[in-house]
Amino acid sequence: MNNKDNDKENMPMPKGHGPGTSTGEKAKNFKGAIARLIKELKNFKVLVIISLILASLGSILTIVSPNRLSDLTDEISKGLVVNKENLEILTKTVTDSINEEKLSKIIPNIIKVDLSQSNIGKILSANDVSNEDKQILNEVIVKISKSENQTQIFTYLLELPESILKLVLPDTNYNDITIKSSDKIEFIKTINSINSKDNNEILIPSSIANILFTEIELGNTKISPDEQSQFLKVLSSMKEDDDDKLLYSKIDIMPLNVKKILEPSMNFDRIKKIVLFLVSIYLCSALFSYIESISMTTVSNNFAKILRSKISKKINKLPLSYFDTHSIGDTLSRVTNDVDTIASSMNQSLATLVSAITLFLGTIIMMFTTNWIMAITAIVSSL
Repeated sequence: MNNKDNDKENMPMPKGHGPGTSTGEKAKNFKGAIARLIKELKNFKVLVIISLILASLGSILTIVSPNRLSDLTDEISKGLVVNKENLEILTKTVTDSINEEKLSKIIPNIIKVDLSQSNIGKILSANDVSNEDKQILNEVIVKISKSENQTQIFTYLLELPESILKLVLPDTNYNDITIKSSDKIEFIKTINSINSKDNNEILIPSSIANILFTEIELGNTKISPDEQSQFLKVLSSMKEDDDDKLLYSKIDIMPLNVKKILEPSMNFDRIKKIVLFLVSIYLCSALFSYIESISMTTVSNNFAKILRSKISKKINKLPLSYFDTHSIGDTLSRVTNDVDTIASSMNQSLATLVSAITLFLGTIIMMFTTNWIMAITAIVSSL
């Protein structure tokens, strides 16, 4: 082997070329190289544009899917707890129907206490009423005559014996609804219980419930006055510090229609729509990624083939003196490694760059849409 061949074999390999070497060399003219690369890709511009659009759409779907997944979680969570919205509406409606102002106006017309002289005379002259009961009646009449408080009057009435109380509170009609004496007595006891703030059940007779309450509709379910009365009865037996477990047990004994609007239930139609939408998003995202990958692989492989063809033609036209001044490894590196690097960069980096930029901008937009204060805080804290 002559000295010329030895010099050729021992010639140092340029930085960044050759098998197993790292490509850490900086481009001498990066802008020019990019411009030339774009120019060379003009035959593949349709596939490149499609790939970039699909990469952007895939990133957008990645941003949208967590929000829809959150909606699905919220919808499932709603189906595991009591319908608090309906509970609040029903509670407010029922309590408003028996507020103090309304009761003060309507109670005298419902109860209709008969303390007329003729009725009292009949009671005092009745043989089946004991003298002791007659004495109590006289005492109660004196108390009532001195009282101006309607509630206090009801308290005095309950001091009367049962036999006299039924005569003082006879059966009457109100808006074509018959109110029996026993219903009046029960209702007066309920009023006294409410005013005394005892934790007793509020019992409203059916006849009076039809006067105090009106039929309401919640969630396409009609709640009758009697069902509202039963709901009030169950609700009044609960305390403020009772736990949710007790509330669930109380719902089980409520009227059917009330139970229907309060008990936990999942909106399967909405859940189905969200699930189908999420599945569509994930399938579209996977399809976009697949098409983008195939498109960029086709572009990079064809572009690499064109480059190798041009390099092959170029090598065949080079003078022999070129091979005397350049190592074999350098030439092989330009034909294999450099072309492979360009192809792999086009196949991975270009779409990844567009996807990352879209994901970054979309995430910022989503953050500000959700809560701009938290978004600014997160951005500032990361600086």
